[in-house]
Amino acid sequence: MHVMDKRFEGSGEKIMTMLDTVGDKTLAFLRKECKEHIVSVDINLMMSFTNLLDSLLRAEYGVKDDNLDLMLSKFFVFSYIWSLGGNLHDTSHKKFEEFARMTIAEL
Repeated sequence: MHVMDKRFEGSGEKIMTMLDTVGDKTLAFLRKECKEHIVSVDINLMMSFTNLLDSLLRAEYGVKDDNLDLMLSKFFVFSYIWSLGGNLHDTSHKKFEEFARMTIAEL
């Protein structure tokens, strides 16, 4: 059982499916095409992403069982952009934006 399933049943599997779609290819893109302000490692980026997503998927932010899919997609994209793109050097912003738009469209 995924930790998120304790809060919203079925959400853990949805999150893992979304991460499987974008996670590895995004990390590979960041390492090959982008520069960071502060050097990071992949596990650090993914932990930042999951921690941010976890902090947002809460009832106090309007997430309920009946709107989980809508809120999950919005908060997933927000967490993706800020945790994986937030540390990038200014010269990498445009590249990441273009890549993220294509990648997020696959969700």
